[in-house]
Formats: sequence, C-alpha cells, structure tokens
Amino acid sequence: MAEQHNKIVNWLEDYLEKNEVDRKKWKPVKTFEETPDISSKLKCKRERGEQFSIDKYAMDIIGYREEREEKKVSEPSESEEKVWHYTFYLVSVNAFWNEKEEIDERFRNRLLFYQFYFSQRDITEPKAIKITVVIPTSLIIPEKIKISNKNAGDFFKEYGFGLWKVDISQKVDNSQKESVEITHPSYSLRERMIKNFENAIDDDERLKPKIEEIAQAISSNTSSLEEQIKDKAEFFALFFDQYVLDAVEAISGIKTGQIGIRYIDGKLIDLMCKCKQEENIPFYKELNGLLNDHLDKKEDEYDFTKKCFGELWKLLWKDYPQVKDIKGYPLILQEFEHFLQQFSKRYREHFVHQFQVFLMGTVIFDKVRDICFSGLEKKEVKKIIQNWLLASSIHDLTYPLQEYDKWSSEFFKKQLSIDEPLSFLELSNIYVEKKFANRVEYIISQLKESWNISPGQENKIYNAIRNFIYYEIVNKKNHGMMSASYLLKTLENQDQDIINNFLPAASAMALHDDEMWQILSNQIDNYKQYFVGKTLNIKEQDFLVKIIKNNEIVENDKDDKIANELHERGGSWKSTLYRQLVDIIKAAPLPHLCFEKQPVSFLLILCDNLQECGRPCQNEEFSTMMELTNIRLKGVVFDPELKELKIQMSFINSPACSKFIDNKTNTFKKIEKFLYSEKIKFIIEYWDRISNTLWFDIEIPCKKVE
Repeated sequence: MAEQHNKIVNWLEDYLEKNEVDRKKWKPVKTFEETPDISSKLKCKRERGEQFSIDKYAMDIIGYREEREEKKVSEPSESEEKVWHYTFYLVSVNAFWNEKEEIDERFRNRLLFYQFYFSQRDITEPKAIKITVVIPTSLIIPEKIKISNKNAGDFFKEYGFGLWKVDISQKVDNSQKESVEITHPSYSLRERMIKNFENAIDDDERLKPKIEEIAQAISSNTSSLEEQIKDKAEFFALFFDQYVLDAVEAISGIKTGQIGIRYIDGKLIDLMCKCKQEENIPFYKELNGLLNDHLDKKEDEYDFTKKCFGELWKLLWKDYPQVKDIKGYPLILQEFEHFLQQFSKRYREHFVHQFQVFLMGTVIFDKVRDICFSGLEKKEVKKIIQNWLLASSIHDLTYPLQEYDKWSSEFFKKQLSIDEPLSFLELSNIYVEKKFANRVEYIISQLKESWNISPGQENKIYNAIRNFIYYEIVNKKNHGMMSASYLLKTLENQDQDIINNFLPAASAMALHDDEMWQILSNQIDNYKQYFVGKTLNIKEQDFLVKIIKNNEIVENDKDDKIANELHERGGSWKSTLYRQLVDIIKAAPLPHLCFEKQPVSFLLILCDNLQECGRPCQNEEFSTMMELTNIRLKGVVFDPELKELKIQMSFINSPACSKFIDNKTNTFKKIEKFLYSEKIKFIIEYWDRISNTLWFDIEIPCKKVE
C-alpha cells in the first residue's frame, strides 16, 4: 500500500490544478520557495543574513491562493488588504494509529507542530494556515480508534485538521468531484480559536454569569462598561491558556525525529518514484516501496538511509549465493558523523549524501539506458546498476579515516614536532602485507580501455601512477582509494569472477575524488601547491614556496629545481615522487572518461559534484553560506530526438554564495573537458531560483574518441 504515496501526491497536485476547493482555486506546489509570499519573506531574511530554513520540514503539497480581505481596523488610505492563504496537504497511506488503538504520537505531534509553527508571522499568520490529511479510500479508520480518549473524528474536529479520502482510480477532471470525500473540513488556528470561544459562550456555565454582568453594564455609562470588561478580562484570558500550552508543547517540546526533518532532496525522490525502466533496474520495486513508505511515515532520514542501503545490499548479495562472509551494509560512516562534525567544524555530512548520489545516478541511468546501453543484455545492465549501488553507497565510507588523519597530522606537528604521523608509518609498513598493492593493480587494469599513454612510455608512466596511488593511500589517506580498497578487501577471498564483476565499483570509488581524476587528466590547479600540504615539512614548504614565487627562475626549470632541492635535503623519496607526479601531469594518461565504457565512474564523478542538498555542517559561516545558497535539483529531462539529457539544478544567488558558486563553476568546467559520451550530450544547468534565470551551464559532449 505504501507504494501509493507518491501516486496520491501527484494525483492530488493534478486535482488541485483542475478543481475548486471551498469554491476557490488553489495553486499546488511542493516547496515553500514556489509560493510568492513566503518566498519573498525568506528572501528578505537571507538578504539580512538570517537563517530561516523551512523547506527541511516534510510537506507533500502546499496549496496557496490570494484573497482581499476587509481590514479589522480601518485605515483612511485603504480598507482592504491582500492575504495569502495556505493549505498544507499531508498524505498518509499507512495507518496512523497503533496496536493499542491510539493515534500514533509522531503523527499527532507532527500535525500540532505544523499548526503552531507555521502560524507565526515570520511565515504567514494564524488565520492563513490550514492542514489537511489525505488518505486513500482503502484506508479504513476503525471507529474504536481513540485520540486522548476521543474518537478519531473528534480529534480532527477539535484541532481543526481536515481529513480527505481520495480515490485515485478516478480520472481527474472537473466532473469527477466524487473522487474526493471531505470527511472533515480544515480550519486555521484563528478560526479554531474563534469557533471554540463561540461554543464556550453558548455552552459553558462559567462564562454565562460573566456575560450577564457585562450586559447589565451596557445600560450604564461607557466608563462603567469598560470597568466591567477589564474586570472580566483575566477570566476570559484563561480560556486561551490551553492554546499557549499547546503551542509551547508543539514547538519546543518536540523532537526532530517526530516531524520528519528532510535532508534528502524531495525532487530526487519524486523522480526516482517515476522511473520508467522498472524491468532494467534491479530491486526497483523494493526501492520504490521503501521510498514511498518513507514519504508516508516521514521518519528520520539517517535511519531511513541505513535501512534502505541495508535492504538493497541484502538483495544484491542474494543474487550471488556463492559469495560467503559478506557482512551487511557498513555503518561506520554514520556512527562517526557526529564525531567528525565536532572535531572538524567544516566537515559536511556524507552519509545521507551517499544515498542522494545513488538516487541521482539511478535516475540518470533510467533516462538514457535505451539509447546508451541498448545493445547490452539484461544481465550486463543489471551488473552496471549493482556496481553503481556498491560504488555510490560506500564511496565516502572511509572519510572518517582521512579526516582523522588531517587532525592527527596537525596534532603531531604542533604538539610533538613529528612531521609524519604514526598512521603514515603504520600504513607504509603494511602496504604490501595487506595486499594494497594487488588492489591497486586491479584498479589500473579496470581502466585499461581509458588509459592513453604514448608508446614506449607505458612502464615509466604506470610506475609513476602506482607510486602516486601509494602516496594517496599511505600519506594522504585518500578516502576514495581507501573505500575502493575496503571493497576489494571484502571480496579478496571470493572467486576471481566475483572480484572481476565488481571492479567497476572499486575503480569508480578510487577515481571519484577531484584530486585523483584532475591529476590523471592534467587539470589540477597548480600541482606544485598540491604537493606542499602533508608531503613536506615546514622547512621544505618554505623553500618550495620561494622557488614557486621566484620569477627569475624559468617556469619550465622550476620542477627540476624543486626535485633537486628535495633530494639534497635528504628527501629522496619525496624527490622521486615529485618527478613522477610531474611525469603524470605532462603525460595526462587519463585525458577523458567515456560514459558508455566506464558508466559507474562517470556517474560517480558527476553525481558526487552535483549533490549538495541537505548536508549539515557545524561551522557557522560555512553552514550559513550553504543554507543561503540552498542548491537543489530542479529537474532531469531527456530529449530522445536531440539525444540531450538536461540536469537542471537551482540555487539562491546572493553575495554570500559567490565564492562557492565560482568554485562549483570551475569544477564543472573541468568535468566538461574530462567526461564525454559516445551517444548523447549531457547539459548541466544552474538556475537562479529567485529570478528563474539560467546562471551558468556546461556541456559534457557527445563525441567519438579513437
């Protein structure tokens, strides 16, 4: 049943576009920034440097409309005001009650939170927000279900929440009103308070005597009436105490897990649920069910990612019964996320990020499979997706090791005057013992169709590449190389056919870090500066910088000068490494990467750089900048006639994000030179979400490379 969730959301969006509700038309959207009034308020806040993100709260459909209302306090200039009204639609396919015949606490808390939180004036106001729960007609609410000792109907009625039952088998048009049954109409918080107060005046025995006392004062003079009203004010105020208590409990007393904080891009999930290649994407049915269940329950997205990858890994290895001793999906990254954010404030979230990368690559593959891989047998297509699942789900798995090594390096240098941290010594000793070298050979062989090395230079350049990878693993703890090594270590006791089957995933992880592919394709910015960092001690860094900045030395001679100086200062291995790094840069042994030949590596480099949505960070400045920029997926559109795939991203253009966008533009210009396809053109677009204008775009070309 959970699979219906996304279908109901799309059906509801269509219904609201074509039909009136309460004799009025409502414009349906899926994010607050698509609404005119709230988006303008958010823009003003961003311009003042304030953070106020509300798109992280799970919402299925937002219906909005504008009305002109008579002002309660008349002004000479204008007697009417424009007021934007909103209805939040929350789809619930699963039962929102438990086995104890009580309404689920998370469900209740989420509704109350939305009612009070979104009624604040920073967003709109109490009279303008309504909430409606939408369920399928197949979901029967038992009469015995209780909410705080009230039946389900009384709960919706008391709090003013609407309840719709919809039949999505009915075609949406103006004549099919019977497809929606409004069991309970929705009311704003203001309407709810007024209605309850009116009912209290009619029915409450405590209020009637007070009203009679005021009525008697009406025949007296005005001042006597005012005194009576003031005297009774405290009594009437007690009526609203419950609303104050409810508001405090709903907003300050709730846990984020109870309201469904979103990190995963909603557009990404929506596109994933609409994939067409169901037969060619293994485990699509199970993935679609998991996604819809998550949309319905709005559970914690860290827990959901763990559950989803766990289930998909089980399904993957189920296809290989001969594989033994493979453990479940590794959770070390999730376990270390909080720790990493504490000791490295600029560390950005990577666990849910991996899941979003997986979804994005799967959506892209779904769009282009028929053209780019039409000649492959079904089992070969399945192999691509299985490798994609492995590569995307653990490509950042060893990021904790890389980050810890940065931190420990600083500690050893500053506190103990040790230039090489213990982790370097340990890894260099076990490099051969633990078969790191063998794993490197697997990765090099997997890329054999993509290497472009001049005849007679093969041994020299391959040896340089081996030493470069050794350096990335042992000295820099490159998380991509280490994650690839983790996968190959996991598979090393399996049959060779199994190892070969998953080499595309290993090579994709090894290559995906910008540092790796940019050096191998000669696109690294200032490779001399790249070499400084952790490779050299402070004295070596000083002389290298002096050589770089010395304009009297011819640029082409600086590399020899640096290598010679390193050798003379006792750093023979550093001198050799530097010369080999220069050889790799000049040879550019991996100038391009073809989608059809290396689809997993292609997708991982592309999607890893595209995915920015929902990645929290503890560093206040960086976190504010990311929140203000708010990069999200706008759409993925394929034109089979033009053979063009457009991947459209949107962001909020502001001075605060200019440096980040400049860096993003620079990276994609390099990707534009590195990646290509033999059959289609990829177009990457970045749109300014406020002005709805194209800010920049790049084209990953369609070409044949001999």
